[in-house]
Amino acid sequence: MLKVVEVTIHDVDKRLSNVEVTLNRLENNHLSHMDKKIDKLDSRLWMLLSVVCVEAIGIIGILLT
Repeated sequence: MLKVVEVTIHDVDKRLSNVEVTLNRLENNHLSHMDKKIDKLDSRLWMLLSVVCVEAIGIIGILLT
């Protein structure tokens, strides 16, 4: 009975160690990549909004003349 408990505790410890490694990798690697992608997307959206505004001003200018 004691041997089974020791094996179970050892197995749980291994699994917990794997979870810690995975969480550490996600926190330190993938989150920084996601942050860069979000910043890139934000820049693209501002550029698109600028183009739409310039086009709208051009169309209004044409209609007023």
